Amino acid sequence: MNQQTQIIILLIIWVITAGVIIFKNWAKREINSGLTIIYIVNLSLIHFFGAIIHIFPWYSYCLLYTS
Repeated sequence: MNQQTQIIILLIIWVITAGVIIFKNWAKREINSGLTIIYIVNLSLIHFFGAIIHIFPWYSYCLLYTS
């Protein structure tokens, strides 16, 4: 299994897990501050989109700061 396939599988697992957590918290219909949903959204912003960028075929890792 190559690295791109691994990332795609992990992204699918992340989307399913985040969806289940958000759905369960949203379906409770009780008064809360929404911290769980905001936490999942913040994790998505900092990890999910970075992983998506690595999937693109034109992405190549390069060091910006070389010594």
